[in-house]
Amino acid sequence: MKKIIILFVVIPLVSALTVSCTIYDDEQIQEQAVDGNDNDDDNPNSTIEYTSLIAGKTSLLVGESTLITATATGEGLEYYWSASLGDIVGSGEQITYTAAFCCSGSNTITCSIRDNLNTWKHKSVTITVN
Repeated sequence: MKKIIILFVVIPLVSALTVSCTIYDDEQIQEQAVDGNDNDDDNPNSTIEYTSLIAGKTSLLVGESTLITATATGEGLEYYWSASLGDIVGSGEQITYTAAFCCSGSNTITCSIRDNLNTWKHKSVTITVN
């Protein structure tokens, strides 16, 4: 009986996690970054105009959430999000960041954007968790 329950719990959980988004690990994103907030790039044909990265709140209590929105224009934009600590839910231009119980202090949330020419632009916002 235990084997059947595990199959019904584990398989849907794994399926939900693998189809929801594309995740780049921090090392892959950092390989592309020269400076976390640098909008200069080596490709003069870049289509990215990365105008802002704004958090609804920059100070949270443990367990609280805030919306973070990236504003950019360009061709074929893809958004990749990472957090030094805490949880990111969502994808695209706007995500929800939740301060997990291990996250007291300053947490950096980075949105890296790639265009159809494989040019990257990065911005970060700091959330203070108490």
